[in-house]
Amino acid sequence: MTRALAALSTRSYPKSFNRLLNRPPTASPSVGQYTPTLFVGRTSSASSTSLFPSSQSLSVAFTSGVRTVATEKKNVRVESDSFGNIDVPSDKYWGAQTQRSFTNFEIGGDNERMPIPVIHAMATLKKAAAVVNMTYGLDAKVGNAIIQAADEVISGKFDDHFPLVIWQTGSGTQTNMNVNEVISNRAIEIMGGVVGSKKPVHPNDHVNMSQSSNDSFPTAMHIAAVVEVHRVLLPGLTRLHEALVEKQNAFNHIIKIGRTHLQDATPLTLGQEFSGYATQIEYGIERIKESLPKVLKLAQGGTAVGTGLNTRAGFDVKVAAEIAKITGLAFETAPNKFEALAAHDALVQLSGSLNTVAVSLMKIANDVRLLGSGPRCGLGELLLPENEPGSSIMPGKVNPTQCESLTMVCSQVIGNHTTVSIAGSNGHFELNVFKPVIISNVLQSVRLLGDGAASFTKNCVIGIEANEKKITQIMNESLMLVTALNSHIGYDNAAKAAKKAHKEGTSLKEAAISLGLLNDKQFDEWVRPEKMISPTPSKLWRTISSKRTTPPPFRTKIPTEVKLKKDNRWLSILGGVTLSSMGLMAKTYGEEDGTTVKQREENNESSEVNPFSYDTPVVTWYERIKLIFGAIFLAPTRIILLIPTVISLICTAKLAVLGLDEESKSKPLAWWRRLLFYQLSEASVAPIIVSNHSSFIDPMIYYYEAFPTSVAKAEIAKTPIIGDVLSYICILVDRRDRSSRDATVRKIEERAREATVTDRQVLIFPEGTTTNGNALISFKTGAFHPGLPVQPVALHYSHRHYNPAWVPAGPTLSHLLLRMLCQFYNSVTVNYLEPYTPDEREKRDPLLFAHNVRSKIAERLNVSWTEHTYEDVMLMTLALQMHIPKEEASHVELNRIKSMYNVDFNDAKKLLEKFSKTSKKGRMDYEGFCRSLNLSENEFTEQLFSTIDTDGSGSINFGEFAVGLAAMSQRVDFQDTIRLAFEALDMDGNGRIDLWEMKSVLKRYFTNMDDQQVEHLFIQMASKEEPHIIKKAQFEAFAAENPEYVQLVANVATKRTTGYRSFQ
Repeated sequence: MTRALAALSTRSYPKSFNRLLNRPPTASPSVGQYTPTLFVGRTSSASSTSLFPSSQSLSVAFTSGVRTVATEKKNVRVESDSFGNIDVPSDKYWGAQTQRSFTNFEIGGDNERMPIPVIHAMATLKKAAAVVNMTYGLDAKVGNAIIQAADEVISGKFDDHFPLVIWQTGSGTQTNMNVNEVISNRAIEIMGGVVGSKKPVHPNDHVNMSQSSNDSFPTAMHIAAVVEVHRVLLPGLTRLHEALVEKQNAFNHIIKIGRTHLQDATPLTLGQEFSGYATQIEYGIERIKESLPKVLKLAQGGTAVGTGLNTRAGFDVKVAAEIAKITGLAFETAPNKFEALAAHDALVQLSGSLNTVAVSLMKIANDVRLLGSGPRCGLGELLLPENEPGSSIMPGKVNPTQCESLTMVCSQVIGNHTTVSIAGSNGHFELNVFKPVIISNVLQSVRLLGDGAASFTKNCVIGIEANEKKITQIMNESLMLVTALNSHIGYDNAAKAAKKAHKEGTSLKEAAISLGLLNDKQFDEWVRPEKMISPTPSKLWRTISSKRTTPPPFRTKIPTEVKLKKDNRWLSILGGVTLSSMGLMAKTYGEEDGTTVKQREENNESSEVNPFSYDTPVVTWYERIKLIFGAIFLAPTRIILLIPTVISLICTAKLAVLGLDEESKSKPLAWWRRLLFYQLSEASVAPIIVSNHSSFIDPMIYYYEAFPTSVAKAEIAKTPIIGDVLSYICILVDRRDRSSRDATVRKIEERAREATVTDRQVLIFPEGTTTNGNALISFKTGAFHPGLPVQPVALHYSHRHYNPAWVPAGPTLSHLLLRMLCQFYNSVTVNYLEPYTPDEREKRDPLLFAHNVRSKIAERLNVSWTEHTYEDVMLMTLALQMHIPKEEASHVELNRIKSMYNVDFNDAKKLLEKFSKTSKKGRMDYEGFCRSLNLSENEFTEQLFSTIDTDGSGSINFGEFAVGLAAMSQRVDFQDTIRLAFEALDMDGNGRIDLWEMKSVLKRYFTNMDDQQVEHLFIQMASKEEPHIIKKAQFEAFAAENPEYVQLVANVATKRTTGYRSFQ
């Protein structure tokens, strides 16, 4: 033992340690001689003032068992562990065990240090454990000191106190002790003790209480992985997906030639090509998210081998809950600790998802750089942003550097997954001993993919442009356009034409004509690239005669010899009487009935259609006379007919739900109750009915025809008299409550799958609200999540003088009902489309499924579609409450700017409130804009206003205002704009802005701005705790909600440094 201690006291230190201490290596001292060889050159004030100060003269002091040896430029202390004494740099918080690991594993240098996210995750665990251990008897003073020290580690204050590399023990024990020692020593210092004394806070007994490295390190691995995925990876991939979708939409009109096997193929649009890239990233994001639930399960509480030795019952659950509270992520204790310690399948699965994302990005980056190859001698279909010179010898050369960088990132990630797979397979018996290398590779992959995607988006994707001239040239020269001739001249003849054209160097048209296969006119008619980019419309299915007095049940294709059953269910009869009493005449059409029900001169673009406006013309003399006649004769008669019908309907419905409890609301009704409710119809092929939604009487039409289960807003349960009946036959959803909507999706799927047994279909209006019928808005995906076939139905209310549509900008419900009763008749056309069966891709992607069904219904109605949602209705209602005129109240497609600029309903609501304060009659002119900003009129505000006023009308509506401000705050370079604005106001560069600085800058360029206006703006930015200064964090928070101010100040800064330039 004596020899061992002597050897320890005289050993030399590795080069890496001396480098860390800013001291060249020295010769080993002789046995028995104590020669300090270490110097710590740390400059951080975090520890240089709180630990042992250096001394001009040699001194040796023994205090509480800790020896400090200090000379000029030499400062160490001696700590001990079970192996004996060892020198530790006195300005570092680590202790003896960390020092031994540091000297024993000199592998790779500082670049191989344990990832800092793991250190912060370990500190998070230590904090949570201290909180829980205090409930089990840990001294409160010790516990609170540990918590304070852990918080400081989490903040990054002591990052350089964790020198150990990942190449250490496979359990991560040394890193666990590194964290224990740093937190222990810092906690000792907080409590006024001597660093290194292990009193009153011991690294093992207190910081590591109820823990083992075997469960602590894997817990930290999971925490670090999930935190970094949310912090870096998902934001980077999400922005890339949004940018690709933007390009998809921008390029949808550009038809190009496709390529398979690197050879020419049939046409597609450039937008379709980019839609493939966008979907790859979308699926990648889904895969990452699907991998996280298992990573959210923590090993803590298993201690050494999974049994939980030395912990209290419930410790694992409480620690996981505390970690979830600290991080804001849904961590929970692992149900089986033996698996959590011995294997890391969850991280292997996450790594596999990262690998798949890397494969996707590799394909996308390679495609982009190949499509952008050139500029003269390559494909040249894409024009890529030029970011930097590409050659040291070839002048003017520019290379696709972002693509190359991303492919290298992907190569590294793919290699990392191989390492993780091998390491994950080596969980021998009760403990996997490859933990550090697993988490190191996973975290590197997360960071590389997140940063790589962000860089690729910012510096490449958003700047990609299409070379339309080159694309058209290549497409017109392609021989594969011959594919369009297959159905006209046959495959063999088409092949002859293509080969002749290729051999002779002529055009496809010339070759086909010379062979006598067609004439000039036929070629131009048949070979049209714009008709080659989508499937040929299927043959129309059997007509359901429009002469029928009773609309058919919802079924699949009906054979000629099958007669539709007329089912005399009592409520169906009553429903028909009710509709007839209201003067409703319904026409029913099948797919083969030819023309669309609504012919227009031309389709409106989605941006020009307002689906929430009310288009009934001003009441004419004819309409007035008709209303007077109807009010005297028609309305009273119909009301008299309605009263007994409605009473019978209510009584029968009450009888059908008699005796049912709350639990029964989520289950299908019993067979004898269903006999009272609806006529039987086949639902085995298309169990879900989806329809557009315009009027409050839409559900009545379907109840009359098939009485399906329907999805309705929760408010209908409060309807007088029939509310409780509706609550049993409908699936209710609170459209404002996300959890309610999620539960509804599950219920829809349950009911739809039960439809084959109960033969009762589910009716859904996927728009989620009513529109004026001029356009279809966004379809919600609830009807499409089950992946089952759907029956699309298109409703159209023919009208000339009165539109029964129920929209926020229109009349009240009572007004609509009164006018309906006064009409000679009300006409509705019910169009049954062919049942739509999703393919495998649509089953995986409900959004795509919904979009395709919407396009079918829109095509049948001959209307366009917009990206409006129910949230637009809520926003419009708020606008009307703020006295914004109806015609100006709904100019924003919130769903569109949400996807483009990450603006949610609450953001839009704040923008609306800001707009309504200074707008006049729903529009804001330049003077009102300046008043809203509380700024004077000058070149800066004028330039900002003209940027938002996109149509140059001299005034802006709410739509322009919202999109303009959202675009500013979500621009890729907006963080640079914030930095520039802050630096412009921070004149002395001390990291904060005072009132004098703000006045000096703003009043210089906004000459009409007085002190009161500046002070008002300053107060808005400053916090209540520090009202005299504005720190950068406060400035950034203000900027997020008020991007217009930041843009103005940044523009001032630009003028100060480089002269005035536009910030558009």
